[in-house]
Amino acid sequence: MDPLQEQLDALRDIRNMMDQSKKFDHLSGKSGIWIGTLALATVGFTYYMLDISPTTPDYYKYLVSASSQPALRWKLIGLYSLLLIIAGWISYHFALKNAMNKGIPAMTPAFRQLVSFLMYPLVTGGLFCLLLLYYHLEAWLAPVTLIFYGLALLNAGHFSFPTLRYFGIGMVLTGLCSAYFLSYALLGWAFGFGLLHIIFGIYIYFRYER
Repeated sequence: MDPLQEQLDALRDIRNMMDQSKKFDHLSGKSGIWIGTLALATVGFTYYMLDISPTTPDYYKYLVSASSQPALRWKLIGLYSLLLIIAGWISYHFALKNAMNKGIPAMTPAFRQLVSFLMYPLVTGGLFCLLLLYYHLEAWLAPVTLIFYGLALLNAGHFSFPTLRYFGIGMVLTGLCSAYFLSYALLGWAFGFGLLHIIFGIYIYFRYER
């Protein structure tokens, strides 16, 4: 092989290794599709448990009513806690599987940075949501979770796809709209965590994985 070509290949390999140390570009679009689908199913089941339709205004009044029924309240908390756990596992599983299929080490510095920068807003938002539950302000749970999740994506976007930041902006804007139209905030939550996740997942899959 031409010595010059060998040097160019070596430089290319070094550049790829440096890029991998800075960014984790192996998030899977499949995980976004799965999470979005589960989120839509969860919202549908929530309407069923509250015995209301998506067009029913002031859904949070039914949440407040559910708060006076400990069994129903804990079922709803358990339902969304389960969704959170499953969504986290799906994201982690598909991201690492995608990286290994490409021959990339699973636990790179970029991956650890992405997770840490993602967790700061998520943990803060989770604690804030616990305060909302404590003060029986269930109406604000939907917009607040959208906003903090969007901020987490914006934060983590520096270590992954540039598209992740736009996804985060979409989540924040959806959360703000849901706060303004509070009577239908659960539909906003379905749009953000459901449809936006699916759209983002489809884009990532066809743009980077196929």
